[in-house]
Amino acid sequence: MHPPVRVTPSRAPEPVRRERRRAPSLGAQQSRAARAATSEIASKLSLWQARIARLRGAAQHRSVADSQLQQEVEALAGLIRDAQLSFYATVATLPEEIAGHGRIVDVQRALHGATQALVNIETMHGA
Repeated sequence: MHPPVRVTPSRAPEPVRRERRRAPSLGAQQSRAARAATSEIASKLSLWQARIARLRGAAQHRSVADSQLQQEVEALAGLIRDAQLSFYATVATLPEEIAGHGRIVDVQRALHGATQALVNIETMHGA
């Protein structure tokens, strides 16, 4: 920590202004826009994936009653479906070069994978 600086009204320091050396590249701008579009759903995805893993384990070991497992799978599927629809609506408003960005595509794949995992749990538990 710096020692306190004594400033008198007549010698007040002027604010330091840092000027950018150059504008961010187009790739950096697109990456930033894609990150902004995916940040909210990406944070939820990791939680959902952990929940799916727990449900998969419960289905494999039959450690949860059928009705309880079915309710949890349906509830999680509903959350993912709602988020998916909202995310796709957001992506539809983005410029093509951002909508096709790798971050966006990765989230779309992860959402599809989560949905498929829930279908597999239902199939596994029903079998």
